[in-house]
Amino acid sequence: QLTVQQIILNLKALLNMAISTSFTVLLLLPVLIYAQSCDYSGKTYSHLDTFFHQNGCAKLQCQKGSILPVYEACGRDLDGACHLVRSQFLYNGAYYRCLGRIVKNLPVYYTEPLPLNIPPNCTAEGTVYKSWDKFTRSDGCRIYQCQSGLMPVLSPEACDKKLDGKCNYVNAWVLSNSKVYKCEKQVVSGKPVYSYTLINPQPVQSSTCTANNKRLTFLQKTDNTDNCGISQCQDEKLVPLSEVCRSPQDGKCYPLDSQWKVGDKIYGCVKNTDGSYEIKVIPPSYKSCTLDNKTYDHTQTVTIGCSISQCQSSKFVRIYAACQDGQGICRPLNSIWTEGSNRFQCTEKAGWGLTVDRVIGDEIIPVCANPGKDVIFVIDNSGSIGATNFEKVKTFIARLTLRFFIGTNASKSEFQFGAISFSGAVIKEFDLNTYTDSTQLYNAIQAIPFRAGGTYTDLAFDYIINYNLFSKGRTVAPDIALLITDGISTVPAKTQVSAKRVRDIKVQILALGVGANINTVELNGVTNNSSDVYNIADFASFKQIEDRLSQKVCTA
Repeated sequence: QLTVQQIILNLKALLNMAISTSFTVLLLLPVLIYAQSCDYSGKTYSHLDTFFHQNGCAKLQCQKGSILPVYEACGRDLDGACHLVRSQFLYNGAYYRCLGRIVKNLPVYYTEPLPLNIPPNCTAEGTVYKSWDKFTRSDGCRIYQCQSGLMPVLSPEACDKKLDGKCNYVNAWVLSNSKVYKCEKQVVSGKPVYSYTLINPQPVQSSTCTANNKRLTFLQKTDNTDNCGISQCQDEKLVPLSEVCRSPQDGKCYPLDSQWKVGDKIYGCVKNTDGSYEIKVIPPSYKSCTLDNKTYDHTQTVTIGCSISQCQSSKFVRIYAACQDGQGICRPLNSIWTEGSNRFQCTEKAGWGLTVDRVIGDEIIPVCANPGKDVIFVIDNSGSIGATNFEKVKTFIARLTLRFFIGTNASKSEFQFGAISFSGAVIKEFDLNTYTDSTQLYNAIQAIPFRAGGTYTDLAFDYIINYNLFSKGRTVAPDIALLITDGISTVPAKTQVSAKRVRDIKVQILALGVGANINTVELNGVTNNSSDVYNIADFASFKQIEDRLSQKVCTA
């Protein structure tokens, strides 16, 4: 049973953590279970039963007589697919979003069209154009269109007037000074380049073509009524010079790549992979997102740990949240599950920035209620640990700090933590007074890099003295140096001398040895008290010592 004082302390700890930052994160906590059934859609479910929402996509769980969503999604009514709450998706040329709300203590999910964003303008040669405006530039030969900040050239594309004083379409043959040239387009560094090329060998200029029962002379152009386009007679062949779509509704011709707006939809002329032309609905344009130097398109998703985020107009939005249990299984937000004799719940608390399974049994472990202390972690960063195990060391240390209030007021059970790491040299990671926020402290510990080198424990203790590290602490708070190491120090005799210097300034040394290479006699000498020495078999056994060591720090 939890005492009233313990409950108050637990609530205080959670409140302090919740207000320390505005980030939304996940936390694993144990729960006290009071089994009650739930009635839903004509059926009765027992405590911890999981079942589908009426829409067939979302999932619910019965918890102590209440129904909580554990997988939130909209039904298949619109496009036949399930869509996560807060996600956006494309359907029939328009974007929709899935939303949810609570009605009479039960979740209701629905989809709605995403409001059209205002497309960005385009600027060309000092002139601003709105989306879907068409314009020409100083060359006067090509028609451009502003499309959400982009300015594609519409068909038919053309070369400039330098050859014969006229604009000539791409692929057209042009007669100049009795010689025939061809207007060609190349893409250089992603940009189109237009130029004239002398045809070799020169074609027979007396050739003719037939189109729609009409005789066309050499280089004569004609409107092609079959596809609205323009063709040219070249060497007895009709060569199309433009690519267009013809609307089945009004019979109008639209150049390839052009776009136009009808009501709330945008249409465009596109070329299919089989070479045919088609008018299609063009999805609205939204900005992409960048993560770890990789670009994600609008509505593209990325999985980070157990959670899923979606790119939504330049920002990632979390659309699925979950905690990772002790077996590495992702558990949905709000769900309750059993591990051995323990029950856990994945809940959402503001202010953490991490996933924690820091509890044993069915009760919340109280945060230390004793007067605060100043604790410096002395972390072995030598090569024998290795990068993988060093990550486990950091996680253990970071988790350990979660059992304490962080702050400057020792009388209110607030602890301060500093850290140094050592190998062949000593690095100060942060001072005692650097962090007064649990999340920032946790992240700072996790950010410590692996360096490798020897195990010069003596240098670490000398560093504490030479740089007066505990001066950054509080005069009213007891001082503790917590050594974490995996082996015998490089110079054991010096280590004993240096450790005594630290103890002589009234610093209590605690030591945690990891693995089979630990010399317990050396650690007993470092602490001068065998009860201040702890050992675990390997780097996978940190959980076994977490309770005892945190209690020691709390009561030291």
